[in-house]
Amino acid sequence: MAGAWLLAALAAFVPARVVQPVDDETVDDAVLDVDDTAPALDRDPKPQLKFLLIPHATFARFVDTGPRAQDRIGGGVALMFAREASFDLDVLPRRNGDPRSYLFTLAAACYSDFLGAGGRRFMNPYLGIRLGGAKMNGFGAFAYGADAGVELVRFPLFLVEASASAIGLWYRRSSSPTSDLLLAGRLGVAMPW
Repeated sequence: MAGAWLLAALAAFVPARVVQPVDDETVDDAVLDVDDTAPALDRDPKPQLKFLLIPHATFARFVDTGPRAQDRIGGGVALMFAREASFDLDVLPRRNGDPRSYLFTLAAACYSDFLGAGGRRFMNPYLGIRLGGAKMNGFGAFAYGADAGVELVRFPLFLVEASASAIGLWYRRSSSPTSDLLLAGRLGVAMPW
């Protein structure tokens, strides 16, 4: 009983073939020929791009100043699987008593078919949207916005891009301000993985 179970488990993982008898007589025992050589892997010798890691410099400006620093300069990183899907993290350091701020968003963008569809080496424009969250000046916020950008240079393993975003921030609090508008500009250079 245990031998039959072990044989069935082995047959599931090892390529095997049953040798058929030459004549038409009934055979009580079957012969199992086990091939223990590993199959050849069909691998493309050319590496495949999994995602782009894009460190970027960020310049952010609040539209209404309020009791805080209006301009903030920071940095961040984007993890881009395709132009249609990327995760972005921006960090704005402390300034004039304002605490460090974070912006984490999921961005989706697309190229225009009328402007090259992203296939050119230089100047590929794109438009997109983003949704996410933020910890802005010590307050949690829901973030939503729109992007316009251009890939200044695009090669298979090299990318330089610049983008501008208008990001709305909606704070979950009862006192003022309950919302903000943040204008952000980014300049990034990609590293392929």
